[in-house]
Amino acid sequence: MNRLTRMAGSACLLACMSGTAMADQLSYASGWPPGASVTPVFESFAKTLEEKTGGDLSMKVYSLSLLNFLEANEGVKNGLADLITLLPPYFASEYPHLNMISETSSVMALEGNESELPSFAFAGMMTELVMLDCPSCQEEMKKQSQVMLGVAMTTPYMMACVTDIASADDLNGKRFRAAGAYWSRWAEAMGAVPVSMSINETFEALEQGVLDCTLSNGPDLANFSLNEVVDRVYVGAPSGMFPFPTTMNIDRWQGLSDEHRAALLESSAELIAGLAWDYHIVEIAALEDVVARGNTLTDVPDDVQSATRDFLASDLAALSDSYKERFGMEGGDMLLQKIKDLAPRWIELVEGVSSEEQLAEIFWQEIFSKVDPASYGQ
Repeated sequence: MNRLTRMAGSACLLACMSGTAMADQLSYASGWPPGASVTPVFESFAKTLEEKTGGDLSMKVYSLSLLNFLEANEGVKNGLADLITLLPPYFASEYPHLNMISETSSVMALEGNESELPSFAFAGMMTELVMLDCPSCQEEMKKQSQVMLGVAMTTPYMMACVTDIASADDLNGKRFRAAGAYWSRWAEAMGAVPVSMSINETFEALEQGVLDCTLSNGPDLANFSLNEVVDRVYVGAPSGMFPFPTTMNIDRWQGLSDEHRAALLESSAELIAGLAWDYHIVEIAALEDVVARGNTLTDVPDDVQSATRDFLASDLAALSDSYKERFGMEGGDMLLQKIKDLAPRWIELVEGVSSEEQLAEIFWQEIFSKVDPASYGQ
């Protein structure tokens, strides 16, 4: 019997012993450590939900104390947690549709899609598509016994290194932690060696010389203390953003009243906005910290930027065929076109957003208010 099975059995026993009191409290398993900047966002989510339900529904947040990111998918399926932060790239075969959509985040680096807030725009784009206009995504979630409650996005990825990258030639043979398939393909196209590794293991790998660089977003430097080991940060490549949806055990969702589901949807709009906003402001602070430590913060070399743009165009063109070949997934071209069609509206919607409250209102009006709590996830 594995660890998750034993823990799930214990959770079920506790639920039976505690009766109705347990049924009114949800559990949220976050893979971030307690000191991460996003932890107060989850706590605020729990408080907001309790307020919106008049205390009828509460939530306890477990920060890296119940499930880590690698355990999350199986854990929520088994009912060990009611809600989780899901990292779809960690589960490629289970979530081909979600992963292909997330890989299209590189469209935000295409000419004509320039935005000062690309992560806000793409969070809205992906959440709208998955929750309102992607039946295959919904079916994918049901197969994993989960319901989608919105997708937050990291800021665009950069290179954080313990070695100097002065030109494209310096990438040859370097070992890069790659968070998903897009970044692995980029690394290979640059002549580097992609290494699949959990973010929780990255600090030690950099410190011990197992990795030369990590392809990460700015907030990871702070949230996982990577700024204590890397000494060179290069902005502008490989681009792309990492999705982190909130999902819920489908049986637990279906067991809620329509009123409680409605409150959870409204609270989720605020959660997704809060997470996206946190990544935005923490990135600013994290990059300032790079400079304050006396380390290098610079744009990637020109030839790396040029090679990345060439890769980006060819990679998007091949994405649908790649997912069909690897996973037998149909309809990839249609999903890519839907994302491209959504980009202009969402870039305009988030332009000038200056607070998470503004962003939450946009997410609510454009997405969550259009979800029927009585039929969604059924």
